[in-house]
Amino acid sequence: MPLSIRTRTLLVLFLLTAFSGITYSQSNGQGSAQPPPSQQGLQVLRTTTRLVILDVVATDDKGSPVTGLKAEDFTITENGEDQTIADFSFHQSGSISQTARQLSANVISNASPYSGNSAMNIILLDAINTDFANHAYAQDMLVKYLDSNPTIQPTAIYALEQNLVLLHDFTTDTKALRDSLAHYKGMVVHHMETVEATASPFTQHGTFRNVPQGRGAAFHGLMFLAQALAGYRGRKNLIWISEGFPLSLYPETTAADEIMQIEDYSPIVEKIADSLMAAQVALYPISAAGVSKNDQFSAQIAMASMAQRTGGKTFFNRNDIDTGVRTSLDDGSIYYTLAYYPKNKNWNNKFRHVKVKLSRV
Repeated sequence: MPLSIRTRTLLVLFLLTAFSGITYSQSNGQGSAQPPPSQQGLQVLRTTTRLVILDVVATDDKGSPVTGLKAEDFTITENGEDQTIADFSFHQSGSISQTARQLSANVISNASPYSGNSAMNIILLDAINTDFANHAYAQDMLVKYLDSNPTIQPTAIYALEQNLVLLHDFTTDTKALRDSLAHYKGMVVHHMETVEATASPFTQHGTFRNVPQGRGAAFHGLMFLAQALAGYRGRKNLIWISEGFPLSLYPETTAADEIMQIEDYSPIVEKIADSLMAAQVALYPISAAGVSKNDQFSAQIAMASMAQRTGGKTFFNRNDIDTGVRTSLDDGSIYYTLAYYPKNKNWNNKFRHVKVKLSRV
């Protein structure tokens, strides 16, 4: 049975500072100069170690997760050189326990109350980058999914408007998530169609507008989530329901005051993807537009790029948004974590090609 794997690489840097009592001394008047009295008897030794962490999702030819794999089933290479697996673990959905914490008055903690062996989920309902009709449809489909009372891992729901809005914090109570989502009244956004899209029912010109407000809101919202989720251990799955990221990975040329301006948004996408990877967040974009006569390629290509870089999957050109949400939750709930220390100790700030292979097929 053919197996496929998806990986997301995280480079973790640890700075370890150790103190050892080494006494400076002089012999026969020779040797180095006597250090200041405040530094006598104390020497600071600093060492840096780099650990590469890989979250691996293994699926069969039907897309079902594969369990039972061992460390010896995996081979990791970095720039073609075999690496030694230093740590290996398997994570799957199962029993989730909630740790009761007694906090003092006026004390707030961001420590997760849940303990388990699977991923946490975040559903981001994008209101500012989605036409109102598509946003309402996506919201209804998400409510429908939660109405079925599925068994889920700890899940939080956010809405993206001008700012990021928390609708409900992490919980496994689907009714609480459903109620918070059903009562949410999102902002009304209408994206005007282009002349080409209005002229013909068979046009391939997209209607999605490159709105600076939406681009800025998405950038700051995703960066904030990356920073906030970095405090939670393990893998996190970010399910982004949106019509698209309002930017293009291909440089755009505009003329203003006889000056040619070239706008390249690819560094923004790379920065967001790197921040999500550093926080062990896999991105799962789901198109709120569903099947459309208009070409959404430009708006969705950036989302697809970030999903690929972080180890997630995309769900475009489909009307079953609830199925995309369920598949995303299931896909990210069973995974393996591998870690290794690179044999190449030349830290030259250059990219390295990391490959993970399975010996079982």
